[in-house]
Amino acid sequence: MDKKLLKNFKNNISAKDGILKRIKYEYCYLQQYSNDEILKYFHVDNVSELQEFIGLNIISDFKKNSNTCMCLDKYGNIKTLYKRYESAQDAAFECDLNLKIYPCPYEMGWHLSSQ
Repeated sequence: MDKKLLKNFKNNISAKDGILKRIKYEYCYLQQYSNDEILKYFHVDNVSELQEFIGLNIISDFKKNSNTCMCLDKYGNIKTLYKRYESAQDAAFECDLNLKIYPCPYEMGWHLSSQ
């Protein structure tokens, strides 16, 4: 199979998984439910329908009130978005690890990475 096709497939799965994680984060009372149960809760059959049903409302409200974005770390957890470069530097220094600071590709802010 083509590597580009596999990468697109993987990114598509990650994005769908990220939507469900975002919903569990935003609606903390849903954290205990499985992904299938969340789909049933919203009366949809798949993640694409869920995204259409809720999508922009969750994401736009979340962006206004949070220090996070839609980026996920290598474990699938939501990354912290540092609004200022200096804040990211302070966090990296506190961790006492060799962390790289890079700009978030989606929001105005910075992330930390161990790579």
